[in-house]
Amino acid sequence: MNRLVAGLVCAGLVWSAAVAPAQNQAEDSVLARPALVVAFSGYDALKSDVAMLGELTNNPNLLASFEGTIAMLTHQQGLAGLDSGRPWGVLGAFTGTQAQAVAFVPVTDVSHLLDALEGVVGTPEDLGNGIQRIETPNIALFVKQQGSWAYIAQALQDYDLAVRLSVQNIPQNLRDQAIDQIRNVARLATVRQSGQAEEEFRQQQQNVEMQLAALSLVLEQVDHVTLGLLVDGKARKLAIDVGLEFTEAAVQQAGGAPLATAPASLVAGAMLPGALGALHFNVAGPAEQAAGLAAPIQTLRTEWLENIEQDTKIHDPRLKALLKQLVIDLTDEMQATAARGQFALAASVSGQTPLGVVVGVQVSDGARLEAAIKRFMEGGKQIPGFPAVKLDAAEYNGARFHTLSLPTAEVFPNDESAKKLLGPTFDATLAFGPQTAYLAIGPKGVELVKQALDLSSKTEAVAELPPFKASISLGQLAGLLAQQPNSNPMLAMMALQL
Repeated sequence: MNRLVAGLVCAGLVWSAAVAPAQNQAEDSVLARPALVVAFSGYDALKSDVAMLGELTNNPNLLASFEGTIAMLTHQQGLAGLDSGRPWGVLGAFTGTQAQAVAFVPVTDVSHLLDALEGVVGTPEDLGNGIQRIETPNIALFVKQQGSWAYIAQALQDYDLAVRLSVQNIPQNLRDQAIDQIRNVARLATVRQSGQAEEEFRQQQQNVEMQLAALSLVLEQVDHVTLGLLVDGKARKLAIDVGLEFTEAAVQQAGGAPLATAPASLVAGAMLPGALGALHFNVAGPAEQAAGLAAPIQTLRTEWLENIEQDTKIHDPRLKALLKQLVIDLTDEMQATAARGQFALAASVSGQTPLGVVVGVQVSDGARLEAAIKRFMEGGKQIPGFPAVKLDAAEYNGARFHTLSLPTAEVFPNDESAKKLLGPTFDATLAFGPQTAYLAIGPKGVELVKQALDLSSKTEAVAELPPFKASISLGQLAGLLAQQPNSNPMLAMMALQL
């Protein structure tokens, strides 16, 4: 990811240098506030990735074919004048509702590069002042070298190695239009079903409105959305990262809707490094938003209680009573956590089998939640067939552990995929701290939670995380899918290469 970050930083610096003269003439120029930044690691990196793709697809001559095509298009000159070791990029901005874009390419001499590309782009027209015009079938491009960079107006490229969207630089009217369209579609989709109770339909409408309000809030307070595709040939790693950053106003805001003022997450360590997939979420909401969750949680409680009562597979009335009390206890804790106004969650999934999953959630009162779980487990001991749980199996870093192990075939009957993913036994670990709750699945659940606790206690690691971050390792994903019944053999090859 360092290469991507460097590319984005470089993009920002190059853009600043390019627009500085314009800013002196017009301080409010929208070109000084790009809405989109796309960074590409460079031509050398591209060749490395093409070679890796050739190995992946069992085409060892792919790089040679690629270079041969470049040589043919440039009349054997290659990309003369291009600085192949530095990143390229595109920056986009808005003038009113019109989009503008400028691409920047590292060069040693743009004239040599245009000469090499004459067979592709034609002979450029010299407009003076270092500006050259290129005519393409659909659009005219304007090229100018400034220092060691060539700037190309209206030249959008499709390199997805790193994309940075600056939400606040998208005009307000366009953001409003997007929200209005989403709102119209959502309302059209919210149709009362035949036989649906009036109260249930009204609650469904309220939930949709809450989600739309949350989306509007995000568009107001999210500053940057960053998408990165990491291609590491040496480590044979291919991964995707997504992150959100909030505006300074949101960070400093004390009232209203301070999405970004959340204190540090206590469970951020559950986003384990090297995982197949990982997620971190930590935001704070205003009091009115927290209060708005009370009704949906109450509705959820009612639905769960009704489902338990109507479930004909639960024959023992004692088990029904235990399950109902557990639902009441869990939703009480959900209400208390929502009232605090901070929503923090982190999770990871390993790419190895047996599968390992760990989820950490910040709660209002971990001890109270643990007591509810233990009451349920203790009460179940009197019920035939109730799974045996090892209570107080371990204690680590202020958290208490409880474990459960059952045959996978008993939990997922007739499911061969589950057996391959989880192994012969389904192992679950619950752990509770003062304000945290963890759930881990897999034979190494206790170790996973311990790793999460250790990482969560490292202030530096937690501070580096944005309010929202997600990542996925495509190589590990391919390997996991390759183990499933009737999987495509190409997945196994991809897993080996990535």
